[in-house]
Amino acid sequence: MQFWWWEFRFSELVTEWTLGLYFFLVTYAVSLFLLAVILVPRAWEGVEDLDEFFLQRRAWFYWVLLWGTGVDVVDGLLKGGSGYLVDTLGFSIWLLWGATLVACVVGLWSRRIRHQGAIVRPAVR
Repeated sequence: MQFWWWEFRFSELVTEWTLGLYFFLVTYAVSLFLLAVILVPRAWEGVEDLDEFFLQRRAWFYWVLLWGTGVDVVDGLLKGGSGYLVDTLGFSIWLLWGATLVACVVGLWSRRIRHQGAIVRPAVR
């Protein structure tokens, strides 16, 4: 829902939609879909340990998350450039993107579930 709420801003900014903008938004939505597909098993019968399931797919997850974060940066720039990012979204968006980048680097580097949990737990609370 948050994705669609923020993407609704394009209806205020763009009077004439282009095929490129449409495909950009579809790409953004696909990145969120892929994150869910990577995290949720297709068949639960073969999954005995969700930690191990995630560790086997963690590289895919973090690469797609990095890609999606890059798409989010472009999305912000399309909505109003750097002025929009600074004036409307403020410092917090840069903090979020930076934290996501650090989390992805640590997640890609470490195969320990303890490190993976340290990345996720602060966001879940």
